[in-house]
Amino acid sequence: MFTETMSISAKLTSGLGLTIVGMGVVFCALALISVALDLLRIGCAAPAKRALPEAGKTPGRRLADAGITPQPDAAQLIAVITAAVAACTHRSREDFRIRSIRPRREGACLWGLAGRQQQMKEHTGIQENRGR
Repeated sequence: MFTETMSISAKLTSGLGLTIVGMGVVFCALALISVALDLLRIGCAAPAKRALPEAGKTPGRRLADAGITPQPDAAQLIAVITAAVAACTHRSREDFRIRSIRPRREGACLWGLAGRQQQMKEHTGIQENRGR
């Protein structure tokens, strides 16, 4: 009833105005999402590196002076990780092979870590035993 009395030029003008308002709302929403993602990136970024302690007072140097190596042997580390994976997956250690070991970055984003752990659980078929 209202549209019947409007001329074609009035309808086009009204439609153009509605299009501009709709595109403006979408643009503002995308700008807010972009700002939110930037804030999350900054929030999950690694903290600034701390100042190194004085030479001679580092724990590694004290261990080296005592004749103790602070890092475990690579073969022992691989054996321990293999045993842990075998125990968690309830599989034999011959069913899989550890190809590389990379330490987790200090201050890494915990959301990303949780996502990777979830993907690994789904990929390997690990099920949590809630009944035990």
